[in-house]
Amino acid sequence: MIRPAPILCVLLLVACRSEPDVLARAWVRIRRPADAVLLHRASVSFAEARDGDRVAVIAPEAVLERLADRGLEVEVTHPDHRLSVADRSAHPHPDALLEALEDLADQVPDRVEYVDLGDSVAGRDLAAVRLGQGPWTVRVTGAHHGDEPVSGTLALAVAEALAWGAPPEAQVWILPHVNPDGVVAGTRYNRSGVDLNRNYDYAWSDAEFRSGDRPFSEPEVRAVRALAAWRPPTSGLALHAGARNLTWPWNHTTQDSPDEDLMSDLADAYAGRCTAEGFETMNGAEWYITHGDSNDWSYGRRATLDFTVEVSREGAPDASGTARVVEAHLDAILDFLARPPQVVGTVLDAEDGQPLEATITPAGGQPSVSAPDGGFARFLPEGEHVLAFSAPGWEPAFRTVEASEGVTQTVEVRLERAALLDGSSVLLPWSEDPVRLDWDAVGDEEITLFRPGEASVRVLRDVDAFPVQASLLSPGPWGLETSAGAAPRVVFVGEVDDRVEIEQVSWQGSTLELSGHGFGRGSRAWALAGPGRLPVPLRIRSESERTVVLDGAAALALPDPVDLFLVSDGAQLAVLDVCGTPQVDTGEPHDTGFGPDTGGPADTGVVSGHGTCGCLGSSGGGRVAMILAVGIVLARRPREVRRAAPYSRPWRRRTSLRAWAKATS
Repeated sequence: MIRPAPILCVLLLVACRSEPDVLARAWVRIRRPADAVLLHRASVSFAEARDGDRVAVIAPEAVLERLADRGLEVEVTHPDHRLSVADRSAHPHPDALLEALEDLADQVPDRVEYVDLGDSVAGRDLAAVRLGQGPWTVRVTGAHHGDEPVSGTLALAVAEALAWGAPPEAQVWILPHVNPDGVVAGTRYNRSGVDLNRNYDYAWSDAEFRSGDRPFSEPEVRAVRALAAWRPPTSGLALHAGARNLTWPWNHTTQDSPDEDLMSDLADAYAGRCTAEGFETMNGAEWYITHGDSNDWSYGRRATLDFTVEVSREGAPDASGTARVVEAHLDAILDFLARPPQVVGTVLDAEDGQPLEATITPAGGQPSVSAPDGGFARFLPEGEHVLAFSAPGWEPAFRTVEASEGVTQTVEVRLERAALLDGSSVLLPWSEDPVRLDWDAVGDEEITLFRPGEASVRVLRDVDAFPVQASLLSPGPWGLETSAGAAPRVVFVGEVDDRVEIEQVSWQGSTLELSGHGFGRGSRAWALAGPGRLPVPLRIRSESERTVVLDGAAALALPDPVDLFLVSDGAQLAVLDVCGTPQVDTGEPHDTGFGPDTGGPADTGVVSGHGTCGCLGSSGGGRVAMILAVGIVLARRPREVRRAAPYSRPWRRRTSLRAWAKATS
């Protein structure tokens, strides 16, 4: 027997993984309820199209043959669902689209900010633009599915209209290509063969076709999550193609959400401005049921009123058809973006006036969260509403507001401290294996890890330790809650890989320089200190792929120790004790201690500054009630090797966008 050389086997495996499976596109007729049940149990993607009692699906031909054998009427329209190069010639390549966004930021820098959000599986840049600085946030995404490039083209048209038209009152974030690899390949799926709009964690199901190994397994979806973590949207539009309609959550269940009537009214307002022929509005599950999509995640985790807009029956219409799509939807989208919420406001800590990330819940409604700057906004039906404001470690507060159409009410809420645990933070490197946190002084049999906008995680004691699986948590700061109180942002979860990494921290006076690799434009940074560990923004002085330079004056004014939280190119990174002996995510967590903040006078012991920072201040609260000695035993798998980025480009791109425009005109 002749055995292939090992290197040949490896090459064959790589080739098989990089070449997407050939999937067919077909119509399947649903004549009775049993047909629908059979189709939902099959391994198919529903392709956002319906024609009477027929639905469009994408599936392997073998699956379609089995459905036909079971009595369903199946019509294969395309043996290969992928778009050809000619099919998508009227739409910009992801490189050209990013150049168009960069050009906008260059031409009107006072109105447009270009922000790097990470890399795709194949190493292509993920980026968004921010337009406006309003008190509420709206997000627009396009091309979750790569065979729907018209959605990205429309998103670019929206960005251009906002850049050159009246400035938006909201802060609008536009991410035209969530799936650039899919756009290049003309496929619904990303480079790993995953349907990105089935990969979000809310109501995720592995029964969905190509939903990924687990929620947020894909870097493109993690980039959307990272953006929402520090800029939670009040409302949003996810642009798709395959039909002409607008749908809203829930998508995973036919049970109405608490905001069903409100979202229906907003959908009707959109439809009233949209001129697409035959455009409809409906609840998402009324159209068809999905699990793990961006709408349900946005609404379920942060109460974002997030809608899917199917902008065209064709995923890639020609130039004239694309122009008609833009004309039919642009005014409706701009009207949606300009529609003000009934309530905007800020949540603050009552003791020092610092912004507070809190949960805001209308009576009987879906909880939303405030941003790191404390800002929040809510759309509400007309009438009187009681809003509950809460955060672990603070006393809840309630406000009664009167909501009226077209009227925005501004409120400020200050929460009193209740039971905050004062102590040092800890790094929890990303790992598939549990990390055993040995908190001997905690008498509880379970603890809770919490983060606004994320599902809380209960951890049960295992003999003498609490096993925490970091891979089940999103990167960034998490709080710890026990029966004695809460410690916000004391557990920093590391990133999945070292695509972006801080390697060195240095001070020059009040200037803090972070050296490393992979940093992107539009970085944000916060200092965290004290028992409340409330985020204090640090101004970015300059940034490049190798360095981020911060104005550290605000950090120097905080009580020692001070931690740093940086978001750059979609990565959420931490530096602990940045004013003393800085510690970055190297895989070696350190010991920590917590004690309750009694709210009384500061401890008489003054903690002196370290290193070149010279941070001086009180401990921020008494430590006498409880000291938790933490020993961490870590069975840590090696980090994922950093991907090569064959499609990465220099910091500034300057190839000819005009040549593309001329070729498609």
